[in-house]
Amino acid sequence: MVVQYVNFWPCEWENDHNYIGRLFDFAAKNNIGLGGPDIVPNRKAQMKNSYPFFNKYKGKLAYVGMAVQEPTLTYKNPATKKPFTKAEFTAFAEDYLGANVIFWSTATPWLKK
Repeated sequence: MVVQYVNFWPCEWENDHNYIGRLFDFAAKNNIGLGGPDIVPNRKAQMKNSYPFFNKYKGKLAYVGMAVQEPTLTYKNPATKKPFTKAEFTAFAEDYLGANVIFWSTATPWLKK
């Protein structure tokens, strides 16, 4: 399985050039998996770029692989003021983004238990 990571285009915000929209459409039509480097529930930058497309194309992409990296593990949930939990990452990835797999950083605390 090949997965092309997509997060945002440096020259685009909210799909104002339709680059990300065309990419998702092409991937869906050509059996290409997509993914991204950061699962951060409801993060503004991602919610203005790739996340709405993962949601829109949920179930239409060949494969979705998302990742939680070292810095992401330190981000705090604005509602709880605590770092995001495994359950929060997983629920957002599966329910909103349509992820088939999550790639966890080796620094992820729950992998060490």
